[in-house]
Amino acid sequence: MSNYLGKAKNPNTGNLEDCVFLDDFYGKRKYAVRFKDGTTYRESEVEGLPTAIKQAIAEERARVVHLIKNSKDPYMLPATEERFLKDLASLEPLTDKE
Repeated sequence: MSNYLGKAKNPNTGNLEDCVFLDDFYGKRKYAVRFKDGTTYRESEVEGLPTAIKQAIAEERARVVHLIKNSKDPYMLPATEERFLKDLASLEPLTDKE
């Protein structure tokens, strides 16, 4: 994935400000949010998500669902519909919150 520009509420000022969402800053798919004043926070510590991240998450979820549903590889197929639904639900937290 990549870094994205967006707006988020700066915990220092309480204002909605321009910022950069930094991919994998705290580990795989764990974003950091850096404001123009140089302060950096975990994504879970600020309010706001850029549209690009939401779109990327939705596209990745759709890609994985398509892969699971259409795979001919027996190791990729869910054992049961219940397992498929559980796997699908596990895609919800694609951006880890700590």
